[in-house]
Amino acid sequence: CYGIESGSQSVIDRMNKGFRVKTAQEIIINTKKAGIGLGMTIMVGSPGETTIDFIKTARFILKNIKLIDDFNISSAGITPMSDWRLQPEKYNIKIRSYSHKNSYYKYSWRTKYFLNNQYTREAKRILLEILKKLYSRK
Repeated sequence: CYGIESGSQSVIDRMNKGFRVKTAQEIIINTKKAGIGLGMTIMVGSPGETTIDFIKTARFILKNIKLIDDFNISSAGITPMSDWRLQPEKYNIKIRSYSHKNSYYKYSWRTKYFLNNQYTREAKRILLEILKKLYSRK
């Protein structure tokens, strides 16, 4: 399973993932050609993600949907030792609360001016889930 996270190079760069989206595209094609089952993870709503970044991710999914056997879509969450948690000001993050109940990702957060909040992240995740169901080969 490949942790692609986004189809937008600017998001990949902000996450310090260390790869090019074009290279990921080539790896997906070569993996499928080799007959290897392919899984992929996508994360929406990372700090700094714009509407254009989200659209690029949706396009990336649509371009590759027939090559991917399974993929998971999640909303960006903040983990205790992540750079987003340790340096929230660097990403314009406002952490509102934390709960230990039921999940590792129980930080309630938003970005400055509420441009990225739990509702926008969930809406984006749902939209990609709909794309997945509409265009999936299964």
